[in-house]
Amino acid sequence: MQTEDKLEQDKELVKPKNVFESLNCAIEGVIYAVRHQKHTRYFFAIAAAALLLSLLLNLPVIEFVLLSISLVILLFAEMINTAVETTVDLAP
Repeated sequence: MQTEDKLEQDKELVKPKNVFESLNCAIEGVIYAVRHQKHTRYFFAIAAAALLLSLLLNLPVIEFVLLSISLVILLFAEMINTAVETTVDLAP
């Protein structure tokens, strides 16, 4: 019974109350992934290099936008992967 009460309290603490708190939770999640996941750090470095290289090569706007969208999709997939891995690691 006590653990159920504790879980209810934890759920209330995590639930964001407004858009800014939700954004803060999202940013904290990205920072967590960068700090704890080696592959996420590699992804950010390669993504930054690809964007800088595309700017130096003067890619057409549509190609730059498509590259940026692709990188955002990959980042999203990496964040989902990190969330699943962390959740599985927490399971008893």
